[in-house]
Amino acid sequence: MDIYITFPGRMEKHRVEPYRGRWASKREYLLVIAGAVVGLGNVWRFPYLCAFLVPYGLLVVVWGIPQFLLETSPGQYAQEGYVTCWRKLCPLAQVQPNTNLMPS
Repeated sequence: MDIYITFPGRMEKHRVEPYRGRWASKREYLLVIAGAVVGLGNVWRFPYLCAFLVPYGLLVVVWGIPQFLLETSPGQYAQEGYVTCWRKLCPLAQVQPNTNLMPS
């Protein structure tokens, strides 16, 4: 950046470099970058998010894990995929090709 300094009878042009601050450590730099990426809005929203995560985690444990086990156990028992295992477990449950599932 150029700065013009005037003295009585003359004007001089000086080049002055602006002061550029430095980070105290790499940790400080990473925290500032993380704060810029996350944003202040997400920090303010975090308590509401935690209020959602508690029931969500509870439902995953109470409902999600047993549901996963119920869905995978027929395939494990028949040693086939979940869709194709019904041919072995209950042949009446399999759908015949070219049939209409919806009554007209």
